[in-house]
Order: sequence, then structure tokens, then C-alpha cells
Amino acid sequence: MSSPVDVLVRELYAVIEARDLRALAPLLADDVRWSAPASIPGGGIRIGCAAVLEGARLLFAAYPDVHVHLDDVQAEGDRAVVRGRYEVPPDTTLRFNDTITVRDGVVAALLSHFDGAALARALRRAEG
Repeated sequence: MSSPVDVLVRELYAVIEARDLRALAPLLADDVRWSAPASIPGGGIRIGCAAVLEGARLLFAAYPDVHVHLDDVQAEGDRAVVRGRYEVPPDTTLRFNDTITVRDGVVAALLSHFDGAALARALRRAEG
């Protein structure tokens, strides 16, 4: 049986895959802390729901063809560790590892580890 944290995390990545900012907002704490490689649009450390949504908007606009696939979600207590991959057409796959903290049923923090420079290079190649 899935835990509430597992369900929330899977919903989070489904919303990210769909690039749905309206659906993302209610999944985030008002004071959420989101950290992603600074080398990507919208990356760096963003604090607060509005800042995270702006970062997501920039990311979604810059990378409309990247697909997110979850390989493993391990949820325990108020934390989850997520392993997955980004697929960049036509032929690049980049692995990611994220750590998510949940508080009161919403995402309080997300720490994302992946090679942002490799993602940017793959997208430049895909664009021609």
C-alpha cells in the first residue's frame, strides 16, 4: 500500500511531466525550498511557492520536449528519495536523484541532483 508521501511524490512528478503550473502550486508549501542545478533555466535555490513556480515556468519553457520517468520512489516518514531519468529527444538520457521533504501533506523541500550542463548540451544538440 502506498503511503501519503509516496502518493504526493508521484503526483508531483506527473504534474512536472505535464508542465502544469496550476496543478503544481497546491502541492507546494508556502515556504518551500527547491534546489536544482544553477546551470539550468529556473535553477539554483528558490525559496517560497511563488519563486518555485517562476523557476518551473522558466524550466518548462526552456525544455518542452524533456520527459520525466521515475525509476524508484522510496518514501519513509516525511521524506522520499526519488531516482529517475530525463529523456531528451532524440537520444539522450540523464539520471537524477531527488530528496523530497513533506510537511502537512505538501512539498516543503526538494533537493535535485543531476548534471544540468549535460542537459543543456543535449538540448542544444536536439535543436540542431
